[in-house]
Amino acid sequence: MNETFVSLGNHDSYPNGQWNFEEDEPAEGVRNLLKKWVPNEQWANYDSRGYYYKDVPELSARVISINTESCDHHNMYLWAELSDPNGLI
Repeated sequence: MNETFVSLGNHDSYPNGQWNFEEDEPAEGVRNLLKKWVPNEQWANYDSRGYYYKDVPELSARVISINTESCDHHNMYLWAELSDPNGLI
């Protein structure tokens, strides 16, 4: 098996550690560069929020990629909505 899984982290936005989940701008360039590894049916989630899942049938598994800005306490935008700022639930 040769799979690549991408995930966005706190240095993939500018300024680093800050992502306002109401806007798509912080990591647009990075998201577009990594698009080829995100399943088409998950692209809308990844493009707007930086997370997705990918099934790996040969392993009977699912990989979940979470945008770590969703839980980085340095991200000042998290304080606006403490319950689920990135709509992960």
